[in-house]
Amino acid sequence: MTDDDLLFHFRLLGLCLGGGTRQCEGRLPGHGHPPPTYYRWKGQVDRYGLEMLRPRERRHRRMPNATSEFVEHRIMKKLTVLALLVVVAVLLMAVPARR
Repeated sequence: MTDDDLLFHFRLLGLCLGGGTRQCEGRLPGHGHPPPTYYRWKGQVDRYGLEMLRPRERRHRRMPNATSEFVEHRIMKKLTVLALLVVVAVLLMAVPARR
């Protein structure tokens, strides 16, 4: 295990120990991270994934104009709902009208 891996696991442990809004107040300072660090990391991990906790030179390169995973998930969610609506509309049109 390299030093970079140890640093990643240390940061991951600090993020996992925080867990919630009030819980991180007591736990993280004892672990070596102030609460603002937890909230900054939490926001970045939610947006970019756990890879953000690795040292910068060990992360996978990202294109500057790449669409974030957060936006991709929102687009896929909307497209899935739209596809379901189209299927329902087609099924309703295929049902013969009752007289």
